[in-house]
Amino acid sequence: MKRISRIIIKAGAFLVLAAVLTTCNTDYFELDRLSDEIELEQELVAPLIYGTFSLDDVASVIDTVGHSHHDNLGQFYLSYNDTTFTLQDTIELTFSEMGIDTAMIQQLDFSLETINEIPVHIDLQLYLLDQDYVLFDSIFDERAVLLDAAQVDSEGRLIEASQEFNVISIPFNKIARTGDLAYLSVAANMYTAGEESAVVKLYVQNTLSYKISIYAKYRINTREL
Repeated sequence: MKRISRIIIKAGAFLVLAAVLTTCNTDYFELDRLSDEIELEQELVAPLIYGTFSLDDVASVIDTVGHSHHDNLGQFYLSYNDTTFTLQDTIELTFSEMGIDTAMIQQLDFSLETINEIPVHIDLQLYLLDQDYVLFDSIFDERAVLLDAAQVDSEGRLIEASQEFNVISIPFNKIARTGDLAYLSVAANMYTAGEESAVVKLYVQNTLSYKISIYAKYRINTREL
């Protein structure tokens, strides 16, 4: 009899609790009104290109006749007075192949890391080319000097390389045009800053190395897909 009484008491307590909860919970959900829109922000950090400009590259664009020598240690070098020359490298770069819709890009930065062992000043420009190699824009509005000349001794031998790390933020008007991007061209304009009587020695072991990386922040909205 006591067991039956306990069961009845527990059942009664459960019914009272259920009634209280039902009375207090006046909210209800209209599931058909829930939005199916999803918005995500993604970030991409990736290396794009790295390379080296060497004395062989210099020799391919300037006259070396009468300028090649060996020092007393037997090391080969080219010697010039005040002069200017340009080296260029091109890589394939398409955002669509990286899985990025350029219309969704909110922020786009290029980072440029360079080490210059050559005793000449260098300014760099990054050109944007379409699939037909037609230039349609550049990263810099004007050429910007990014690298000072390397420090060398009186014999022209390297003392200390010039190192730079630059982050270039791309304006929105240029981001909108990156949908046409198929190739990125790196142009290094090198020039000596001394008087015409000053001789600059370019040793074969000294190079200009560079590394370009990209940071992209983009928004994905399911309603826009």
